[in-house]
Amino acid sequence: GRSEGGKSAMSEGAQSAGGASVTSTASVSIRKYMGYLSESRSPAEVKKMVKEFVKQMVKGRDMGVLRADGALKPVVCALTRTLDVFRIKSGGETRKVKLAEVQRVLHGSSKELADLETPLDDACSTLDLDSGECISFKFAERKAAELFTLCMQMFIDGQRR
Repeated sequence: GRSEGGKSAMSEGAQSAGGASVTSTASVSIRKYMGYLSESRSPAEVKKMVKEFVKQMVKGRDMGVLRADGALKPVVCALTRTLDVFRIKSGGETRKVKLAEVQRVLHGSSKELADLETPLDDACSTLDLDSGECISFKFAERKAAELFTLCMQMFIDGQRR
């Protein structure tokens, strides 16, 4: 049993190292991203929100992809621990989107998304991929969409360095 304990200690070490890099990334540039939130928050509050978001997204969370016809497709989305791949699971299929292949994340019905047929609003966030494809998500409320936009843009910028 001792070797198993050793393994879990190693993976815990890897997690905390990963966590530390998220925190340091956040502390360096969190102010740059605070404009994504409609309610003003302190850098410490935003950092806590980002940390909570990461915890949820690494576990995987139920989300809805907004289709062009306005219908919501239930999916389970997750981020890899290294915050470099975003997985979208629908039924038995999983699509992996490398964050390095996402140009940007846009909140709401941004002018830059005017050519999309998808009916976007303040509770939406859209991944704009290098391929020209867009994937829009609909959230329960504006704040959730803003946080998703902020966090994902931060992680994408981290991949583009």
